[in-house]
Amino acid sequence: SAFFSSGQAVLVMLGLITCCLVLMTVVAYAVKWLSRSDEQTGFLMEMPPYQFPDLRTLLRVTWRRTGFFVRRIRNVIVAASVVIWFLSSYPPGPFENSYIAAVGKVLEPFGQLMGLNWQLIVALILGIAAKETALSALGIMYHAAEDTGTLSQVLAADIDPLAAFTFIFVYMIYTPCLTTILTIYHETKSWRFTAVCILTNFVLALAVGMTIYNIGRLWLV
Repeated sequence: SAFFSSGQAVLVMLGLITCCLVLMTVVAYAVKWLSRSDEQTGFLMEMPPYQFPDLRTLLRVTWRRTGFFVRRIRNVIVAASVVIWFLSSYPPGPFENSYIAAVGKVLEPFGQLMGLNWQLIVALILGIAAKETALSALGIMYHAAEDTGTLSQVLAADIDPLAAFTFIFVYMIYTPCLTTILTIYHETKSWRFTAVCILTNFVLALAVGMTIYNIGRLWLV
């Protein structure tokens, strides 16, 4: 809704969901093909009798597991947040002169292949720490305020709909947030598998983003 009107936003979301389901299907078949094995094994799982969950037990287990998860990732999250804060705040002055903005400007020629300017690139970089920070970062970079208009008005004036759709699509499937990355590692106990997941999402997002943007340009001409 920050990029499109309410009617358009519904169609965009439906399109994103459809594309996501297609990608999930393609990736699932690709993984199945790459990891196929001639060995056939039977699968037998004994199902316990269903019982209505006890609320006290449910709350206790949820609290314990949530606390364990937070303790497990807090050091990495804090460290990443400090790094991002430093890159976003220094050197002192306008955000456009910060280190993270400089990185975005260096990557802008590459981002133009998907129609992304340096502000959108920085939003994607900051989104790796936590996806929800991307929108607030755009508000800071575009100086969205009462005198300049709401964030939606500013974004609509500066970013065309095709670039906006491409950004949202890339945002949806590119490198997952840091919490998800740590969860993948702790579930698999493999940094190699985690790195493969990160790289796969990153490459897939770039490839699909470039394809959508360039096909869209041809269609709109």
